[in-house]
Amino acid sequence: MLFLAKRRWNRKTGIVIPRDWYEVEIIVDIATTKNPIYPQGDFVAYTDDNLVFPCRTQGDYYKNLRSRDDLKILGHWIKGKLQKKEF
Repeated sequence: MLFLAKRRWNRKTGIVIPRDWYEVEIIVDIATTKNPIYPQGDFVAYTDDNLVFPCRTQGDYYKNLRSRDDLKILGHWIKGKLQKKEF
């Protein structure tokens, strides 16, 4: 969860902005990233509850899986599922 990650620091202004609670990026293991059906780059995610949103994999071996354009989209979906299950 990026909420606990390093804050965003604007070098020009010196302002530090905390990350939003819903910002999420999943770090995927290398065995999974080597699977031929694992996405590389931009793709569209279709969830079991009929939500559709753009995603992206990036970084070494495309290990960083995140929602595209807004890191909170994936976070809202994952954390919403957990809240419904009362974890």
